[in-house]
Amino acid sequence: MAIVGTGLPQLPRMLREAKPYAERLFQYRDLDRLDAAAARSALVTPAARQGVEFQEEAARTVVRESGGYPYFIQEYGRVLWREVDLSPITVEDVESTRDLILAELDRRFFKDRFESATDAEQHYLVVMASLGEGPYRTEEIARTGYRTRTSASVPRDGLLRKDLIWSPRRGLVDFTVPHFAKYIARNHSPQEIDV
Repeated sequence: MAIVGTGLPQLPRMLREAKPYAERLFQYRDLDRLDAAAARSALVTPAARQGVEFQEEAARTVVRESGGYPYFIQEYGRVLWREVDLSPITVEDVESTRDLILAELDRRFFKDRFESATDAEQHYLVVMASLGEGPYRTEEIARTGYRTRTSASVPRDGLLRKDLIWSPRRGLVDFTVPHFAKYIARNHSPQEIDV
């Protein structure tokens, strides 16, 4: 028996490509973002054990801004715990530490991912982010940021191999982690990375 845990949505496809009858060998369980109740519990329960409370609106704000992504909930909680002196933590506390929280996520989570891409791949990511929220049509990415459609295929394939993006279905790509487009929009402009 083996257990494989991954945050990559393309794992079932990759297993099928490696072993055509993989669906008979493996069971897949999607572990997606937490729903609102589970995200709230992940934030407030450990804090309550240490005598720290969250006002309801503050907890809702963290859940909404984290998108239910467990690591982001943990990072919000860590920074709030470190920066806020008084319990309960209020929505004003969340708002006053938002820039610090985003800076920590940028530094500790997003920056390394972005920097693992080549210049050409970074350009592709920036073009994706400039289109708003995904999923993104590969044709639109090519039309927006490239002279020819085929010139977009090499960086796209590299990003797929690096698991920075994935393809939910033919002709579409999306970031493998939430809020990556927002990080790129905050920190990189299409003019900055030109190929």
